[in-house]
Amino acid sequence: MTWNRLLLAVMAAVIVYLSYGLYEEKYRDRGRLAVIPRGDHVLLVWGTRVDVPMRARFQEAFDQWRERTGRFVIQLHSPGGSLREGRELIELIERVKRTHRVDTFVAGGDICASMCVPIYLQGQARVAGRDARFMFHEPYRLGGAELSRKSQPDWEQRGLSQRFFERYFVNSPMTPAWREQLEKAWIGKDIWKTAQELSQEKSGIVTELR
Repeated sequence: MTWNRLLLAVMAAVIVYLSYGLYEEKYRDRGRLAVIPRGDHVLLVWGTRVDVPMRARFQEAFDQWRERTGRFVIQLHSPGGSLREGRELIELIERVKRTHRVDTFVAGGDICASMCVPIYLQGQARVAGRDARFMFHEPYRLGGAELSRKSQPDWEQRGLSQRFFERYFVNSPMTPAWREQLEKAWIGKDIWKTAQELSQEKSGIVTELR
């Protein structure tokens, strides 16, 4: 029985790996990163889902400009998306911040939802238009397929949510009191906040309003 379970686990892992490879191949040419040099910084504008090939596009831009600028500004307008792609992009940004300044920005009227929020939190300065909107919810995407919250066992959802929260929000600029409120409030819900509300609530998420 133990051997059968192990074999099934290995087969499932192989299927997930191959599925992601096919998915990455299919979407590698989607998603365009606008790279705009502006005085003392380079603006990197991403206006679609967090998904392949987001990390690759940012890697290309960082490699192209790292010797010519000391500061990058990442402008986001995204409904969120892939946990895996977001994680890999955040790991890339963390490496870039060892040698460069990285700030983030969401323009007025734009959104930063779900997996976009942890990326936004990577900014050393985090600027947003007053009516920019941010959305927080528990993660519910596993492997390469997006699942509804109801389709996952409660224990699986709790574990995924806890790991996500600890990785991206506990170790973040969020103020502890606001973070504790979010952890209680976001269970099974989509929580929308404007940048102005986040500032007024002293969340620590937005450092400057425009």
